[in-house]
Amino acid sequence: MIRNKFCIRPSFFLVISFAAYFGNPVVLCWFLLAAALHEGGHFLAAASMGLPIRRLTLDFSGGNLEFCRKTTSYMQDLLLCLSGPAVNFLFVTLSVLCHWNPLFLAAHLLLGAFNLLPVLPLDGGRAVYSFLSGLWDPFLSCRVMKVLSVATAAVLSAVGALLAFRPGGNPNLLILGSWLLFSALHSCNLRHFSVK
Repeated sequence: MIRNKFCIRPSFFLVISFAAYFGNPVVLCWFLLAAALHEGGHFLAAASMGLPIRRLTLDFSGGNLEFCRKTTSYMQDLLLCLSGPAVNFLFVTLSVLCHWNPLFLAAHLLLGAFNLLPVLPLDGGRAVYSFLSGLWDPFLSCRVMKVLSVATAAVLSAVGALLAFRPGGNPNLLILGSWLLFSALHSCNLRHFSVK
C-alpha cells in the first residue's frame, strides 16, 4: 500500500546527480531537506482540507502530490499551492530568529522564492491561475498564464545562458529555465491539478 503511494522516477536521480556534480553536495542536502519540508506543507494543507493523498511522485520537476478527490474550489487550490512556499518562508523566519545554519536559511529562501515565480507548473504559476480563475473565465485565465509563464521562463533562460557561458559559469539556471520554458509551452490543462 505504501509503495503505491510513493514513487521515485529515474529522472529524479538524474537531477540529483547533475546537481551534485555541478554544485556542492552539502548544499544539495540542505536543499533536499528544504524540499521535503516544502512538500510537508502541501501535505498538511491537503490533510486540513480532508483531501486524501493518492501518491507522492519524485521526478525531474521535484515532488508532485496527487489527490484522490479532484473537486476542490479555486480558493482551496490557491491555499494548497501557497502552503509549500509558506513553510519555506516560515523556516527562513525561524532561521533568522534562532540563528540556524545559513545554508538552511538560504535553501528555504531560494526554494520558496523560486516556487513563487508565476510560471507553470510551479506553485506560483498555479496559485496565480487559481486566483485568476476565481475572477475570470478559466479559459482566459489559462491563456494569460501561458503567456506569463512563457515570458518569465524565457527571461530566466536568457539570464541562465548569460551566466552559463561566462568564464567559470554554471549551467544550472540555463537548464532550469529551459525546463520551465518547455513545461510552460506544454501546460494548460490545469483545473484540479496536482500540487508541486
